[in-house]
Amino acid sequence: MTGSQRGWFGRLATAAVNGIGRAVSRFPFASLAILCLSVVANLDIADASGASHDLHERLMLSALVAGAVSLTVELFCEASRLGRARHAVAGVIGVAAGLLMWFGTERFLFVAPVTAAALLAIPLAPHLRASTSGRFWMFASWTAIGCLLAFLSVLLFCAGGTAIFEMIRYLFDFGLPQSAYRHILVTAATLIGPLFALGRIPTDFTEEPTIEGANNRLAGGFGGLLNWVAAPLILICAAVLHVYVGKILVTGEVPKNQIGWIVTTYALFVLVLRLAGEPFLRGSGAAIRLFGRCWAAILPVPVALLCYALALRIGAEGVTTERFYLALGALAVALVLAVQIVPKLRGDIRWMAAIPIVLLALSSFGPLGTMATVARSQLSLIAEHFASSGTVISAGLTVERQFELRSRIQALHEVDALGSLLPLLAPPQRQMVEAGASDTQFLRVLEALGLEYGGPASTVLSFNARTGGSFAVGGFDRAFLWASVVTRTAGEARLPEDIDLDLSGKSLQIRYRDIADSVDLGAFVSGIVSADPAKRPDETVPPVEDLTTVGGRIVRVQIRQLTVDGPSGAINDITADLAIREADWRR
Repeated sequence: MTGSQRGWFGRLATAAVNGIGRAVSRFPFASLAILCLSVVANLDIADASGASHDLHERLMLSALVAGAVSLTVELFCEASRLGRARHAVAGVIGVAAGLLMWFGTERFLFVAPVTAAALLAIPLAPHLRASTSGRFWMFASWTAIGCLLAFLSVLLFCAGGTAIFEMIRYLFDFGLPQSAYRHILVTAATLIGPLFALGRIPTDFTEEPTIEGANNRLAGGFGGLLNWVAAPLILICAAVLHVYVGKILVTGEVPKNQIGWIVTTYALFVLVLRLAGEPFLRGSGAAIRLFGRCWAAILPVPVALLCYALALRIGAEGVTTERFYLALGALAVALVLAVQIVPKLRGDIRWMAAIPIVLLALSSFGPLGTMATVARSQLSLIAEHFASSGTVISAGLTVERQFELRSRIQALHEVDALGSLLPLLAPPQRQMVEAGASDTQFLRVLEALGLEYGGPASTVLSFNARTGGSFAVGGFDRAFLWASVVTRTAGEARLPEDIDLDLSGKSLQIRYRDIADSVDLGAFVSGIVSADPAKRPDETVPPVEDLTTVGGRIVRVQIRQLTVDGPSGAINDITADLAIREADWRR
């Protein structure tokens, strides 16, 4: 490494340490929440706490939202010059947000949107009161640059930690466990990077953007990117979508299936470009100036097309999670355009950023939230088309009707609302669904209604070990990790090595170095996917066993994921770690 490279790494490391120090002193509760998140994440990959993965996941989400909310409150109070009392206020509100996530996740909160809203609200918080679009843009830009530097600090921490471990291995012939590398990565991603990003959050909330001047190369380069690349692409997309709308009006054809995501992505990019281009809209670039004048005019027609397509799909198939958020995106765009009518608010990018964030937060709970809206819509369709006298009747349905009912049940499962279907089930079916664990409720509902995949006479049994865990390869000198095999006409293993795997009934077909062999997994698998939960292994630990192939070779197999056809015992798909002895596979 050259002197200049060492200097660059040294400056980045020093900046990381200083940034972490500033983060802890300026945002103590958010820093504590990040520390808690990192500790839980490390316990999770180490399986050291004895708690389940789901419990760890809830703890991490609670800590993440608590830290994000407390940071938002702290920035708002800091901009309002509240003084040191802001730490206490942010701490109390952060704890309340964390408890709300902890107790509400499995009851009334939809996790993804509330988490996204909590994170996206951070750069907006100090500019909710007396501020300007320029100040918000400048603050958000420096915060984004701080996040980019945080990513570089994560890379530095991972590279440095890995280099140290490898140096120890080489100099002292002492191999540290593979789990140490995972802990380095997790610690860097959940502790070092976030703390460094906190330390890079600007303290000046009144700085206005300055893009003039020959020496401002960063602004010049960014403005050129917007003017010569982003703005022309958006204007071309707008022209294409308007021509497509004209085609629909002339021919009367139904919009294509993916038009919802096309229009939503287009509208998102228009708003993002409007936010990012705020200081450049009155610059010298013709394309960005044109975009600044017409950005509001190129949105209504595509959004109207989106609403038309959604009305057709929802009328036929009800509201799903995907359609709910497409409709929410259309509502956000409509509200942003409505704000432009008010002279005092026109062109204020703070409103353009705040409206989607507020709608995301509101969609996570309540009678108009994602869970309640999807549940109402799908239950209404099920009761109308598949129920008689208040009970779902699934016998005698055609294949198409079975698929339709499965789709309705799948939509309920996506928002954790299968419990609302129980009153429509017959008592024996209801008892069958309520008998098992909550994580298999979807499969039990399908089984109770005779809708399990593979036909009424088929039962699919599955096993899923948790992600992570080591794979002991003592006595073997060749390992293949996370080998994924699916039953198909031509077997295909997603592996870069010179090994081919395929499934045939209960056997795993192995071809290595042009030598073919097979190993019977039937006895091993039958215990893993036993229908009796008491006979099944702990699903947090991947089961492992040494098996003998037909050719007399020893293969160590550690199963991570598995599905088996119940009646026949044939393996449908498997993800496993394999270890072999190289000498056994030589002619």
